[in-house]
Amino acid sequence: GEHQIATRFHFDSGLEVIVREDGVVSGLDRTSGTRLLILSLDVLQPPQTEEQFVSRHYGAKSPSATVCWSMRKQVPVTFRWALIPIAAAEDVELRLSVVRTTLGD
Repeated sequence: GEHQIATRFHFDSGLEVIVREDGVVSGLDRTSGTRLLILSLDVLQPPQTEEQFVSRHYGAKSPSATVCWSMRKQVPVTFRWALIPIAAAEDVELRLSVVRTTLGD
């Protein structure tokens, strides 16, 4: 039958997490300049950003972000994601265009 499905990706504290206008999620480490892009291959609507916390040890918590794609779908259903690591010196848009071309997006 039809179910409400939520898919979440959790990011570490200290990362700048944004949902771009094209729906691609970007998690940037400002210290190193590296980033991780998350691209949904099946879900068309962009995700929502949720504020969360991470805890490295007892009694401590730091703010972090989670992105969530939420939708109603008939099950069974399959979702696919592209996780694209980007080095500090790489051109983000060029790397993303290569991945999209490869995936036929």
